[in-house]
Amino acid sequence: MNSRYALVNERGEVVSVSLWDGVTPWTPPPGLTAVPEAEAVALPAAKAAASPRVVSPRAFMDRLSAGTQARIAAAATASGDMMLLLVRLAGGDVDLDAAETKAGVAAMTAAGLLTASEAEALLA
Repeated sequence: MNSRYALVNERGEVVSVSLWDGVTPWTPPPGLTAVPEAEAVALPAAKAAASPRVVSPRAFMDRLSAGTQARIAAAATASGDMMLLLVRLAGGDVDLDAAETKAGVAAMTAAGLLTASEAEALLA
């Protein structure tokens, strides 16, 4: 069973929330510490942990045209980084405010897979 873990920066601010089973090996991104979400509310500098801007992977991708989705899928077959991004997106709900989501959209834009307006629509 997956539990919600708050990702907390050095200042004690909750910057994201991830689902984790507590068993599978996983390391939070550099500079962040994972704590059970219930414990995060006790941190002095804790901010609201749950983002109201969370969508399913399908709803996230459905914001793009079929052609754009196909270009992204084709790029994933040629690029390990792009494949990893798609695997992560498919792994659970997509927090539109998470740094990882924004970085992924930026990477797709930089690779020419998304236009600026498509990137904006994905994160809207």
